[in-house]
Amino acid sequence: MTCEEVKISLHDYIDEHLDLLEKKEIEAHLRGCDKCHNEITRLRNYFNTIKSIPYTIEAPEEIIQKFSRDLISLSREEPGGKNTSFAFEDEKIRKEQKKFEKKLKSERGPSRKSDVSATIVRNSTGGFKSLSYIEWKKFIIMPVLIAAGFAGYFIYDFQKYNSPWDIQLKTGTAIVNGRLNSTGKISQGESLSLDKQSVAVIEVPNTGNVEVNSSSYIVLEEAKNGANRIRVKEGSIRVVNSADIPDLRITVNSSLITDKSGIFTVDIDEASNAKINVEKGYLEIPSVRGSYNLAAGYMCEIKNNHSPGTPYRIDAADTLKNEVDRFDYYNGGDLSVRNIISIAGKKDMLTLLAMIPAVSQLQRQILFQSIANHFPPPTSVTRLGIMKADGEMLYKWWEEIVWQLQ
Repeated sequence: MTCEEVKISLHDYIDEHLDLLEKKEIEAHLRGCDKCHNEITRLRNYFNTIKSIPYTIEAPEEIIQKFSRDLISLSREEPGGKNTSFAFEDEKIRKEQKKFEKKLKSERGPSRKSDVSATIVRNSTGGFKSLSYIEWKKFIIMPVLIAAGFAGYFIYDFQKYNSPWDIQLKTGTAIVNGRLNSTGKISQGESLSLDKQSVAVIEVPNTGNVEVNSSSYIVLEEAKNGANRIRVKEGSIRVVNSADIPDLRITVNSSLITDKSGIFTVDIDEASNAKINVEKGYLEIPSVRGSYNLAAGYMCEIKNNHSPGTPYRIDAADTLKNEVDRFDYYNGGDLSVRNIISIAGKKDMLTLLAMIPAVSQLQRQILFQSIANHFPPPTSVTRLGIMKADGEMLYKWWEEIVWQLQ
């Protein structure tokens, strides 16, 4: 399905009005399209918030009473500043208001000020004339509308927070923020540390479970629908998704990994070097060369103070793994590219595809042909587009290769 077709069907998808085939087609598209994925997340959050927002917002009673008293007082005051008898009838009050408004307009002349500053005008003796009824009404309504807008936004934003999360201990004890945890909960901003004998499972809303293994230290950076985020500082975690469109990102060193689906692990050693291993589904990995997708059966390394490296098969030959490491972190250059191409087999083509944005035009030509020998590009993917490292074409070719490798 195209983005336009998915966009038309999103509301029916959320309302569960689609048949099973249409639902699966949309979910397949959402897993590979960040734009549509973000759109459906926004829609879901919006509809959930609408259900919980009260129908009316009432101003405090004391403010209403004060405004009423001021309006009555001002409406009974003549342009000269003297208060008249409280026995004035409504018709006379309206006439005086119109008369005063006309006088204000003439005093303003052609050079009008802003709506707020123009409502108070100095008279010839240096005093101030009071606001007209209509201007006073505007003066009240505008701040109230602005305040209501801010209140609505904060209500909407507040509704998205889903902290605290549940912690289930498999063995040992859990230390939350440096203290023994007795609540079985972890809140936004808090840390969880486990010793060598402890293992725990955290339930992530709208995603699944995160198993935190022994000797691990993590931080719940954000607990918010559409932006759940965990930082892994030490040890290892294993994420098992139960949602078709998960809602979780993992911070590793300075990289933010987006969970797309399936099962994956994150391991960090004592030197803060990380390895990301995908068992099922895929992840979106950021890179200085542009993000790439890490497919099932592949892994990548994120060395301390570096961006993520090139993905390679979990069971790839050691010679290929070593050459990828040399290419990523030790300036292997063109020699490493040639060596990787010569070692790579058919199942390693996603490694070659991920290297394309990082190499010269000449090397892109060679990589293109090497990949095409095993997996001809789809009709929508052109050699010229790959030479330009077009992100959309790289993704379409990646999708085609993943489909054939399954």
